[in-house]
This record gives sequence, structure tokens and C-alpha cells, in this order.
Amino acid sequence: MKKLYALISALIVALLFGGVVATTANAAPIPVDPDLTAPVLESLELVSPASVGADDEIRLDWVVREANELSSAIFYLQAPTGSLFQVRWDANRDPASRSGDRWSGTATATVDGGTWPGGVYKPYSVNIYDQASNNGRVEFITGGTPTFPDITVNNDAADLTAPVLESLELVSPASVGADDEIRLDWVVREANELSSAIFYLQAPTGSLFQVRWDANRDPASRSGDRWSGTATATVDGGTWPGGVYKPYSVNIYDQASNNGRVEFITGGTPTFPDIYVLGVEPTVEPTTEPTVEPTTEPTVEPTTEPTVEPTTEPTVEPTTEPTVEPTTEPTTEPTVEPTTEPTTEPTVEPTTEPTTEPTVEPTTEPTVEPTTEPTVEPTREPTTEPTAEPTMEPTVQPTRTSSESAATVPPASSASAASIAPAPSNTPAPSGGLATTGVDSSGALAVGVGLLVLLAGAAMLLLRRKPADR
Repeated sequence: MKKLYALISALIVALLFGGVVATTANAAPIPVDPDLTAPVLESLELVSPASVGADDEIRLDWVVREANELSSAIFYLQAPTGSLFQVRWDANRDPASRSGDRWSGTATATVDGGTWPGGVYKPYSVNIYDQASNNGRVEFITGGTPTFPDITVNNDAADLTAPVLESLELVSPASVGADDEIRLDWVVREANELSSAIFYLQAPTGSLFQVRWDANRDPASRSGDRWSGTATATVDGGTWPGGVYKPYSVNIYDQASNNGRVEFITGGTPTFPDIYVLGVEPTVEPTTEPTVEPTTEPTVEPTTEPTVEPTTEPTVEPTTEPTVEPTTEPTTEPTVEPTTEPTTEPTVEPTTEPTTEPTVEPTTEPTVEPTTEPTVEPTREPTTEPTAEPTMEPTVQPTRTSSESAATVPPASSASAASIAPAPSNTPAPSGGLATTGVDSSGALAVGVGLLVLLAGAAMLLLRRKPADR
């Protein structure tokens, strides 16, 4: 009986031990609270002169309350033309001091004589982002405080003249199929440098598709102020629905973000004939042309500084902040059509996605901020502020207007310029992830079984002992 009792006890102990180990291995994860508190602007001071000229630096000292890490502080100035220009601080580029939850630093911008028009610049707004993409936004234009005084820019050399479309010709067949190329020859008058020419075709579904030329990618010839080149697009059988495509509009941007826009859909000339796309079954339908063009304050800003800042103020903030902003126009194309476009278009995303293209571009600031902010700022600021946000201009130019799969986030400009192309390298915001504890369940099971076998073997040995050994 003693031997039987010992065997039963050993089995019970082994089973209990295995259960405890298995329970520990499958312990519930420990929830982690996300950061949902936005930074708070405590004080603000203009420490540079209130009157500046070309190549002068504008400096704004700020103090912000934020318990965690700050990402960027982007102040917007409204020029006499309605365009928005940035004065900014970025955590990955500029110094700052911290004492507890009190942060202080200086936002800067250098006046670009080629893009900042002369006149009085008024405080417009500020977006202050932490690493979780929370935005402590203040609207100076509507009486938000603290604020800073108006700034006068003395500059008569800024380029404020938009390019003019002189002629246009469809040189590819009027009927095309999947993988065929559409080609439009154009002639434009522009005294300075051209940046891009983006022609929009309206599909039978109402969606808009692009045929475009970009200075940083495509050749062009120039004689005086007369430019000529070819805009192209390849029909994507997966996204271009079959049917008749009508000329819709064109945006022609110079290096100062002036836009020589023509509305073909309302009778604007010169124009080109309809194009017939042979029936294909698209798997994805692109969105229509954005209601706001990214030539103003960026539409998207990352949780950390975006790699690219859009040319307009973002309506929605990106989850991460871009790492670099170009000192010149962005190199990628925005997902929406800007009122004026940099060398490359920004990826601005509208507060709400329009199904048709607006006939008038807004000069007001978007209502929603992006979750990511570009890290590089353009050398100049867009001429108007979008109601929606851009995210960045694609490194590969898309052939359709807004939700084109080919579009990617564009680079932004430096603090001295306002033309931004969101883009963005971004750090994802915390999403309330879970931390787990315990050991691997399969390992625990193996340990329990092993102990059970050992104890059972020991019990069997006791049972098999001879009576003489007792």
C-alpha cells in the first residue's frame, strides 16, 4: 500500500507542476496605455527683426509642454498673396532643451528672394507634433494665443508670373490598350524655370488619370521663354477602365510654384481630342482630382518629422514624421493636384476625398492635419493653403489623380522655403501595443511531461524492489 500511495502522490505532484508551468506560459499580456495627449504651446516670441529681406533669417523662440518626446513645431506665415510659408523646428535637425515636461527651442526660416513676395506676413497657425503624432495646433488667424507680431518682407524680385500654355497636340493614337503609351506634345511660355506639366484625363467612371512631364525626369527644349516637351502616361490594364477619356485640365508649374492652369472641361484652349481606351477590367479604381491643390500648407504630417513636407498645410497628420524636407520643390508627386506644384509634386491628402476636381483652389488652411510630417522643407512655400492634405510626391509618377497606386510621398523643403512635397522616413506612432510575459508554452509542456515521466519511473522502481530490500 505504501508503494501504491507513493506512486499516486508522485503522479499528482507531476500533474500539478505541469499545470502551473502551462498556466504561466499562457499568462495574459499586459496592456500598455498609448500617448493620446497633444503638446501645449506655452509661449512664443519673435527674436529676429520684424522687417527682413532676401536671405535674412526669421527666428521664433517657443516653449511647449509635452510629457513625452517632441517631433516638430511648424509655424505658418500668410503672405500678402495668400500663400503660406513655414518657419519650423524639427527634432532630428534642430536643438532643443528640456526640463521635465517643459521644452524650449527656436523655429527658423530663411527668406528666399525668388519665392517670397514682398509685403506683410501675418501669423497663420502652428502644428506641434509629438512622437505619437498628437498635434497641439493653434490657429493664430482666428485669435489663437500666444502669437507673434506681423513680419514685413522687403523683396521685389519674387517670381509671381504663372506659365502660359501656348499649344498642345496628341501625337499617340487616339485609341489605345493596356500597356500602350499616351503622348502629348506641348509648348509653354515661361521666363524662368519650369517644374512640371500635369494633364488630367477624365475616365468614363469620372476618375481622373494623369499624363505628365517632370523637369527632374523628362527632357525639354527651350528657346528664350518658349519651352517644349512631351507629357506621357502608360495605360495600366489593372486600373484604367475601358471607354472614352476626355481632356479635363492641366496644371503647369514653374520653380516658384506658380500654376498656369487650364480647364479643358469648361472650354479652356488649346486642348486635344478624346482618347479611347480599349476595354480592360481594372482591379483598382483611382480617385478623382483633389478638391484642393498642395501648393500651400502640407496636408499630412508624420508622428515624427516627415521625410517630406507638403507644399500646403496638411489636413491630416501622418502617423510618422518625415525625416527630410527639400530646399527646393519636392521630387515626388502628391496624391492630389496642387494649385502650384514644386519641381515634384507633394503628397497632399484632402480633408475629404473629392470625387471631382474643384474649379477654384482654396487659400485657406486644411481642417485636418496629417499623421506624418515631412523631414525636409522646400525652399519656398506654396501660394495657397489646401483644404485637404498632400502626403508626398511619388518617386514614380502615377498616371492617375489621387489614389493612384504609383504615387508615393514626395520630399519637402527646408525651413527657408514653403513649397513642401510630403512626403516622408517616418516613425510609427504607438498604438497601445501589448507586452507579454511568461515562457514559451511548448517548452513548458515538454518540461511538465519530462518531470511526469521521471517521477513515474522512480515510482515503478520502488514497486519492483524485492522484499529483502525492505
